[in-house]
Amino acid sequence: MDKTTLLIGVGVVGALALSQALALQRMQEELIIDTRPSLQLPPTVRVTVRNPTQGSVTMIHPQVAIYTSETALRNRTPVLVSDANSRQIRINQFGQAEFDLTFRARLQQLPGIIRNLRSAGEIIIQTTSTLMMLGGLIKVPYSKTDKVKIR
Repeated sequence: MDKTTLLIGVGVVGALALSQALALQRMQEELIIDTRPSLQLPPTVRVTVRNPTQGSVTMIHPQVAIYTSETALRNRTPVLVSDANSRQIRINQFGQAEFDLTFRARLQQLPGIIRNLRSAGEIIIQTTSTLMMLGGLIKVPYSKTDKVKIR
């Protein structure tokens, strides 16, 4: 194989990787993730992921952190963090996935935590994940922060 063929091959692979990365970046902007907390025992967050695009996307199972204030968010001190899960989820074009996330906390601490969250009046839910294409060769971090009023 001569240098010209090798350079053309590297250029084609590079162009393909760049186009996939740009598509994944666009997907990151268009992906819709809704979170609905349930402050019961045990606390959960229902996560709905909608893919409004013509391409499918694979993502690592999202992780959710709940904060009581902007200061706590800046300091990265969540009140609750969902269980870690490295499972991959594939969402087809115009499809959706829905699941409930549970949280890590000692059972005896949960009533006090839930009481504090309810009294906050508003909580901040941060959802993080990784979007992937080309079998995981291209990865883009995903993060979304929502403020939710507690009644």
